[in-house]
Amino acid sequence: MFCLFILFCKIITNKPMNAYTYYELKGLSEKKLYEVFIENGLEVDDELEEYLTEEEIAKILKTDFDLLIQGISNRSHSMYFRFAKEVKRVYELLLEKHR
Repeated sequence: MFCLFILFCKIITNKPMNAYTYYELKGLSEKKLYEVFIENGLEVDDELEEYLTEEEIAKILKTDFDLLIQGISNRSHSMYFRFAKEVKRVYELLLEKHR
């Protein structure tokens, strides 16, 4: 019984704190989703930050989430394509942590 307890504790402590599934991420609010990505290394392009507020960037992340996690942007400016590549990079890290 004691061995099971130790095994259980080891399993719990080995799971990363920042691990999420697609559905967990998809269910987060704009603000929380943006925070999770920032906490996990998302680097927002200087040009994007120059033209948009943090709230606007968070809204784009939430609204275009399914495209961005594939590295795709439906917006025409290159700063959005760079943002999409960065979102994809961090998303893949989050999924890797979950495994």
